[in-house]
Amino acid sequence: MNSLLDSRDEPLDHSSAQVLVVDDDSVTRHLVVDQLEQENLVVHQAEDGKEGLELLRRHQPQLILLDYHMPHMNGIDFLRQVESEGVQSHSVIMLTSTDDQQVISDCYQLGVHAFMVKPVNYLILKGQVKRALALNRYARDLRRQIQTTERHSRLLRTVFDSIPEGVIVLDHNLRVRMISAKACTILGVPKSAVLSLRVNEVLGEAFTEPGAPLDRCVATDSKLTNIQTHVERSPGTTIPIALTINRFSPNDKQPGWILLFRDLRQEEHKLFALSDKERFGRMISGDLKMKEVFDLIDKVADTHATVLIIGESGTGKELVARELHDRSNRKRHTFLAVNCAAIPAELLESEFFGHEKGSFTGAGQTKIGRFEMAHGGTLFLDEIGEMPYGMQGKLLRVLQERKFMRVGGNRTIEVDVRIVAATNKDLKKLVQENRFREDLYYRLAVIPIHLPPLRERILDVPHLVHYFIEVFKKRRHTQVKYMSSDVLQRLMEHNWPGNVRELVNVLEYSFAVCSDSTLHLEHLPKEMQTRTSGVQMRPPANTEKDHILRTLESVNFRKGLAAAKLGINPSTLYRKMKKFGID
Repeated sequence: MNSLLDSRDEPLDHSSAQVLVVDDDSVTRHLVVDQLEQENLVVHQAEDGKEGLELLRRHQPQLILLDYHMPHMNGIDFLRQVESEGVQSHSVIMLTSTDDQQVISDCYQLGVHAFMVKPVNYLILKGQVKRALALNRYARDLRRQIQTTERHSRLLRTVFDSIPEGVIVLDHNLRVRMISAKACTILGVPKSAVLSLRVNEVLGEAFTEPGAPLDRCVATDSKLTNIQTHVERSPGTTIPIALTINRFSPNDKQPGWILLFRDLRQEEHKLFALSDKERFGRMISGDLKMKEVFDLIDKVADTHATVLIIGESGTGKELVARELHDRSNRKRHTFLAVNCAAIPAELLESEFFGHEKGSFTGAGQTKIGRFEMAHGGTLFLDEIGEMPYGMQGKLLRVLQERKFMRVGGNRTIEVDVRIVAATNKDLKKLVQENRFREDLYYRLAVIPIHLPPLRERILDVPHLVHYFIEVFKKRRHTQVKYMSSDVLQRLMEHNWPGNVRELVNVLEYSFAVCSDSTLHLEHLPKEMQTRTSGVQMRPPANTEKDHILRTLESVNFRKGLAAAKLGINPSTLYRKMKKFGID
């Protein structure tokens, strides 16, 4: 009998290798075991499949020499059992006396690497064992490399997703190849929904139109840093961002692009979150009516009740909605704002509930609706009074049942979403005119919050002016630091039909035209430089007395500070205090 190794053959590299021999033929089994043990291989032997499975589970050998014909459990049955248990860290050589092609095919499908026909030729067996052990070592090393690569990939993904800005990586065709967790949060989309899409399908058509920042970078092969622009997720939903675009060339291939962006909404909201006596999260007010609003927000924020915010344009309805969200147990989930007036009526159902691919002309892919996007969080429906009557019934049904189907779909989707709606219209009047559903009105107005217009809380103007001056100084690096008392007085006298939004616009204009350190009357818009019909000349005496008294109380009767907040000279304040009998 030939030795498994002779002097002409390269020795086996079998350090730590274990072999399992499963054969009911004791003569063949012992001869094979003897030859393998001469080569210092660790050999385990079994006389049937059942014993072989037990040894396989216990020792996890690198190589199995398996007889095909065995009672109770043949070789194929053995391999099927091994496959069902998920054991894959071994090579298999089948010992057989058959040349049945179907048997051979079945064995290959079950992971057999080689066949040996009995009686065994040990020189041939040597070569097969060498190859099988080498293959097993290679597979083991490859698995380790894959595991190492996967660990590195997970580490890089963790680092990638830890970047505080949103990151999107585009290939040379401007398709999304990678997107960070922060980018998904800013855009309100799951990662799986945007990978491989063209960037305009994710960030809006305007993002790649001629002259847009990305178009300029691609055309000139250049980069842009920290420019302010916006992305459009869908009609009526735009997100202001600060964008940086960098070019990269992976492995000398065609260049791709890295988009790094910050959500400017969040930066603005963080500024509002600075705490002092007149601030409530993002909102600024020392007015008693607004403090009642703040108290109500605190009480109802952590409930699931639907809220209806009523107020004129520019009074801060979305800020109230965000405060409700951020003070609730939903704050770690999505806050999604939708302007009902900005979405075409024919698209509303698809925008709210999504649609399936092919459900209508132009539905080239499945779309997730706003309700699904906001699952677990808050959906803010601004300008709810503009919603078409037919759509109101569908919204009511979802509010009642908390489930819906996508357009063209047949699967019911359940959602957990808190609804906060807002309007600047008289919904009760619209109900009387049959333009708004009464049942939807009562479903929305479980908790009504009324926001007073700025003209009814005119003493908030100095607080707001002070805040926005600080904001503009940081954003514009302007020289403007102060405001003359006559400007503040004029702002206090104005009627503010556009509320806080109008005030911001006036200050934006004034900062743009002023090259001095102090704002004067000539820096205000022309229509505000003189008193017009838009100006509230002077509040009635009793109202003025109340304003002065509340201002004095807010600063613990420090008259100099009170005069500054009122925008008048201290001597004028003393005179008015005497007039109104304020001690």
